[in-house]
Amino acid sequence: MLNLKNRRINILSTAILYVALLFSPAISFAAAPKNFEEFLDIFVRIFDYSISILITAALAGFLWGIAKMVLKADDANAREEGRKAMVFGIFALFALIAVWGIVLAVRRTFFGF
Repeated sequence: MLNLKNRRINILSTAILYVALLFSPAISFAAAPKNFEEFLDIFVRIFDYSISILITAALAGFLWGIAKMVLKADDANAREEGRKAMVFGIFALFALIAVWGIVLAVRRTFFGF
């Protein structure tokens, strides 16, 4: 049990490190914001990067559900798990794209960029 917990913590810390390294160019090469609009621009760019990664993960989850459902068509439990993964992937994609669209609309309406 302890070994599994340590392994999960190790995987989580590695994932956090990779995400931090992924965003470091956007943060480290950015000059200090001179006004609130530049600050929001930096925040929105980081948000765009992260939402892109999450959309990719949701799409991968949806495709994984399809693959699981097709490859294990004879097993009722596997089909049900595949269906759940597909439904979760569709809901996640819908939610992420909706949030992305709302942020884009607010950004263009109030800040023009």
